[in-house]
Amino acid sequence: MLTTGNQLKAARALIGIEQKDIAKLVGINVNTIRRLPVLVR
Repeated sequence: MLTTGNQLKAARALIGIEQKDIAKLVGINVNTIRRLPVLVR
């Protein structure tokens, strides 16, 4: 099962983290995080 952009957004909201925070934690550019729903299709 693939995760949709809306599911990713909802999961981030549940734990109170933004895309920029995830990018910083994993050491990648925030634009890569923003493109993930498109990249996994």
